[in-house]
This record gives sequence, C-alpha cells and structure tokens, in this order.
Amino acid sequence: MGTLYNWLGRSPYVGDAYLSKTLLHDFRLYRKALTDEEIQLTELNVVTMLNNLDAAYLENPNPPVAVRNPMNTAIKVYGTPNGIRINGLTGVERVAVFDLSGRSIRVANASDITLKPGFYFIKVDNLVTKVLVH
Repeated sequence: MGTLYNWLGRSPYVGDAYLSKTLLHDFRLYRKALTDEEIQLTELNVVTMLNNLDAAYLENPNPPVAVRNPMNTAIKVYGTPNGIRINGLTGVERVAVFDLSGRSIRVANASDITLKPGFYFIKVDNLVTKVLVH
C-alpha cells in the first residue's frame, strides 16, 4: 500500500500557501541515524548551509507573500456531524472544499456544507484549514 503523493517540496493540496515556491536543495538517504557531530561538521555542514540560505533569502527582491493566520480572522470553520459550518462569511469570500486527494468538491451553500465523514481542506480566500467531518 502506498500513496500517490510522494512529492518532496511540493504540496499535494491545491492552494497550499505554505509550500508554494519551495526549494529542495539537498536530499540524502542514510543507512543509519547521524550523530549531532556528523550533522554539524561533515559534508552536510548544516550551520554554513543555513547561513547561506538565510543570506540568499534576504537578497531576494520579492517579499514573501503573507498568509492570513486563521486565529486572526473573524472566519471560523467547524466540523459537524453532517458536514462543515463556516461562521463569519460576508458573502464576498471565495470558498473551496477539497478532499484528501486534492479533488475539488462543489459547494452550494458556503456557510453550511453537507459532506460525508472524513478529512477535508477548506479554502476561504487565502485561508486554508483542514476539518474533520465525523
């Protein structure tokens, strides 16, 4: 049994702002767990690499895109026994629902969405959150 979403540096979810434009610089598999010394002082040279990445990030002329924190918004998303309830919508927001495989689910009433039990991703404008329908 496996998954269709074995991606590195790329999210399987549409609209995932946290992994957009992710850069995977170096990926290695080892046959053993590395010690702290091996991580810090060998060819991995983590300290130098982190400093170099920080310097490259600061040189980027494009500022990072801000993602709204769900704790700082009036919009609240709740799982209910029959679906998902979204409080605080004003009617101008774009609401999208996705299942775990990333498929978009049609939404008729954005504030009260009827769904089967499972995990879902809800996108309200730039806010993305996951919800369990039980």
